[in-house]
Amino acid sequence: MSITTTSRRVLTRVGVVAMLTSALAAASGGVASAQQSPTFTIGALFDLSGDGRTLGEAGKAALEVAADDIERRSEGVTIELDVRDTGQDPAKAVEEFQSLVDDGVRIIIGPQTSSEARAIVEAGLDQSGAILVSNGSTASLLSQPDDALIRLVPDDRIEGAASADLILEQGADTVVVTHREDPGNDGLASSTTAAITAQGGTAVAGPTYPPDSTDAAGVATALSASVSDAGRYPAVYLAGFAEVADILAAAADQPALEGLRFYGADGSAKSESIIDDSAAAEFAAGAGGFISPLLTVPADAAREGRKTIRQIERRSGQPADAFSLAAYDALWIARDAIESAGASAEGAALRDAYVAAAQGFDGLTGKIELNAADDRATGTFAYWAVCKTGRGYTWKTVGTWEPPSSQGAPGTVSVTSCKKATTD
Repeated sequence: MSITTTSRRVLTRVGVVAMLTSALAAASGGVASAQQSPTFTIGALFDLSGDGRTLGEAGKAALEVAADDIERRSEGVTIELDVRDTGQDPAKAVEEFQSLVDDGVRIIIGPQTSSEARAIVEAGLDQSGAILVSNGSTASLLSQPDDALIRLVPDDRIEGAASADLILEQGADTVVVTHREDPGNDGLASSTTAAITAQGGTAVAGPTYPPDSTDAAGVATALSASVSDAGRYPAVYLAGFAEVADILAAAADQPALEGLRFYGADGSAKSESIIDDSAAAEFAAGAGGFISPLLTVPADAAREGRKTIRQIERRSGQPADAFSLAAYDALWIARDAIESAGASAEGAALRDAYVAAAQGFDGLTGKIELNAADDRATGTFAYWAVCKTGRGYTWKTVGTWEPPSSQGAPGTVSVTSCKKATTD
């Protein structure tokens, strides 16, 4: 497999499976041969230069490893992976999406964030003839049936339940909910609030802040006021991205926040920005570890896919989490969808073929079941916490959340201390 990098995109040519040969040959009007191998292109929208580049690089590596695996296991025609860098910028994501569509690409894996996915939906995804298979978007506001957005991760209502179950089990009677103003974190705040109140808890709306805000001290001051007005045993839920480190550091200067438990969301779970900032890390560790849920791969799937996961991590130099591993599964499902629908399929026919191929698919992320909105129906979460070590602070896995067996019931929470936790 050769890789060519340009300023605009990364192109990877690989062999795809023999099962595609008949579909692509039919689309090209003849029998595929080594001399006349039809080419099918699959696009990807990943952040390779912004705050989310760790996930982007792991996702890109996952696609490349999936392509290698497809090539090794069978012979066939040529597939081209066209990976575009969005920088986690919604406008750039729309630009690159439209460029891929103009080039004839009809299956596009990504983007990583709900802000990017929403921008593409609003720019005319359903009218483009392409399908968008996101490995990272979770905003429930994008959960719509029969649209061209398919998500191989559960929406924010599942993570909201995982957060609420943990917070209430640890004894808070009132939760002040603070968040960054963007589709993903808006959804997490709303879903966590709904899950808390559904179980009899009280959720209080705390301060919110725009994506470009740099006033961490102002957010911490407003949060202090919200906490002072809350109940007897308040806790704080804070959903954001890397900027959360600045807010936690500023919270250390607010006496009203001292001794309270703070909880985070997936956008800042395992954030290097937090543990690299001594003030933020010290406050987070003292606030119960700033425990944050992060989608994880079920234990049995992780064991079975251990060799492949290690290959992805070696190629990217980054840890491979459930979001990046979903990209690996997405490419295999694309293969099956092409075989079923044909290389020229687009629009609703392509979406229906992809959804049918995804239902029950058993991949690196475990068995996939999609809901009526073509999003993953549920998932398992790991709880990560900021823990003090002899050399400073680090993130450790302190527990798990397993989804309930019946709708509306709490999930199963298991939490341990930092001393008994691992960094895996």
